[in-house]
Amino acid sequence: MVSKGEEMLREDIRKFQEQRLRRQVKYAYNNSEFYRKKFAGAGLKPDDVKSLNDLTKIPVSSKEEVLSQFSDGDPFSGRLCVPVDKLWYIILPHEAALSGSPFYTAYTYNDRRVLLDQLTRFFRMIGVGAKDLVMTSGQSWELTPRVLESAFTGQETVQDRLGFINMPLEASLVFIDMPRAIYLGEQLKPRIFFSLVSYFDQVTQGIKGQKKVPKDVFQPEIIVLRELKDDMQLTSEKEKEYKNEWGSEFYRMLDVQDAAFLAMECPEHSGLHAWEDMFIIEALSNGEPVAEGKKGKLAITNLWSEATPAIRWQTDYEVTLDKKQCKCGGNHLRIKL
Repeated sequence: MVSKGEEMLREDIRKFQEQRLRRQVKYAYNNSEFYRKKFAGAGLKPDDVKSLNDLTKIPVSSKEEVLSQFSDGDPFSGRLCVPVDKLWYIILPHEAALSGSPFYTAYTYNDRRVLLDQLTRFFRMIGVGAKDLVMTSGQSWELTPRVLESAFTGQETVQDRLGFINMPLEASLVFIDMPRAIYLGEQLKPRIFFSLVSYFDQVTQGIKGQKKVPKDVFQPEIIVLRELKDDMQLTSEKEKEYKNEWGSEFYRMLDVQDAAFLAMECPEHSGLHAWEDMFIIEALSNGEPVAEGKKGKLAITNLWSEATPAIRWQTDYEVTLDKKQCKCGGNHLRIKL
C-alpha cells in the first residue's frame, strides 16, 4: 500500500519528526564514521537530541565537507552505514567523475521504497492515473527514473502503483534520443511529459528547429520539469517562454539526489511541497535557522536513509519556507525558490 501522509496535521507531523529524528541520529552515530566524528567534535551524543528543539545542536554538513574527506580506501568518506552487498544502487554523477570530485551516494532497498513513496504521492497530487500516457526522461546514472517506471526491473515502481503507461527516454545521448522524443510525442501525444529541464529545453529547440510549434507537436496537458543542481535550472523567464510555446500546465520539481529529497508544486502552484514525515527542512543563515518567510540556505535532514544518511545537509539553494496550509489542503511545508 502507498503510505499516507499528505493530510497530516502539523502537530502530528512534529511528533512524527521527533520520533524519527531520535532514531536516525542514533543510527547515524552508531554506523557512520563521518557523523560519529561530527557529533564528537560538537561534544554531542545521540541522547542529547530528544526533540526538534535540539536539532540545532547538530552541526551542519555538506557535500564539500564530504569531498574533503574522500580517500581511495573509503570512497564514501565515512558516510556508508551498511555493507556494500546490502545496497540497491550507488550514484556517481558523470559530472562528478569528469570534474575529478567523486561524490558517491548509496541506497538500500528500503531507501528505494521510501523514494517510491515520495514520487507516488507527487504523481497522485497532480492527477496522474491509470492508463495515462507518460513520457519520462532521465540520465542513465540517475536515481529518480529508477523507481518511476517498470522497464528492466523486477521491483515495484510508481508505474505499477498508479497504472500509467510509460514511454521511457534516455537523456544522456541527446543526438539520438531527442529526435526520438519528438517523433514519439508527435505520434502518440503523451498526456504527461516528465523531464530534466535541460533535456526538455533541447526537445523544445529541436521542435523549433524543424519549423514546428511545440504545442502542435506534443500537446501534453502536464509537464513536470525536474531540476538537478548540476543541470540547467528553470528560471522564471524560461518558464514563461515554455508556457507560451507549449500551452501546457507546468510543475516544478526539485531533485536533491545527495539526500534522496524531492519537492514539487501542487496544482495551486504556491511553492514546492516537501513531505515532512520523511524529512526535516530548514532554511539556514550561517548555520542557524531563519524565521519563516526569510531567505536562507536549504538544509535537509533525511529521516529514513539507511545507506548514506544526510543530517542537516546544507545545499546551495536559497529558499524561503511556508508552513501555512496550502489551498490544496496539504499541511506539509512548501519551499519557495
